[in-house]
Amino acid sequence: MQLDVPPVLYPALKTLVDTFVAKSADYSDSDEEWDSNFGTTARQFDMTRYEACDFNELQKLARLRALRRRKRPPTNESVEDTYRDKMNYAVYAYALYLAIENPERVQAIFDASSPETNRDKLDRP
Repeated sequence: MQLDVPPVLYPALKTLVDTFVAKSADYSDSDEEWDSNFGTTARQFDMTRYEACDFNELQKLARLRALRRRKRPPTNESVEDTYRDKMNYAVYAYALYLAIENPERVQAIFDASSPETNRDKLDRP
């Protein structure tokens, strides 16, 4: 399977994968469960794990709106970092949605994948 996407998307997709790999160890209390923090939030607020991801994404959107309204640059996390985190939360939400609501589709996608669909494919422009 070849990733057939516009070249401008490759940096974003690679960043998505790199961020997931780098941050997942910090956002999980288990080596086996990358989504354990979302589970904790979901239980606390009586929502699904994918809704917990949506909640985090909404916080990022609120931050962007606040920066835009105040017309000042961020003092801590960059706007780019905020968009990267928002992108990751959206993908986490979709992945968890599929895993919870449509596990058969996840298995079908996994079964149709070839060993060539690894992150090294994201490196090319």
